[in-house]
Amino acid sequence: MNKEQIIEVFKEKFGDTNAEVYFSPGRVNLIGEHTDYNGSFVFPGAIDKGIIAAIKLNGTNKIRAFAVDLNESSEFGFEEENLPKESWAKYVFGVCR
Repeated sequence: MNKEQIIEVFKEKFGDTNAEVYFSPGRVNLIGEHTDYNGSFVFPGAIDKGIIAAIKLNGTNKIRAFAVDLNESSEFGFEEENLPKESWAKYVFGVCR
């Protein structure tokens, strides 16, 4: 999906088009995982996969998220006891925490 398509889905699901849109490319480490911050060597490279997200504050203590590729929604709070049941939403929860 591209930026315009993500904004359309955001408008459909959340009724607003004033979201910030971000893209982050995926990467692979050819030498090893989790070694760069441990003082060792890595050889990372961007790949043709990534994530695009539309984000807007909603004025509540709840996070409302929708995964386009899974056609699945999740709503949860910021506290540890609000950990969402959906595995993909746990990543969103971690970033928001």
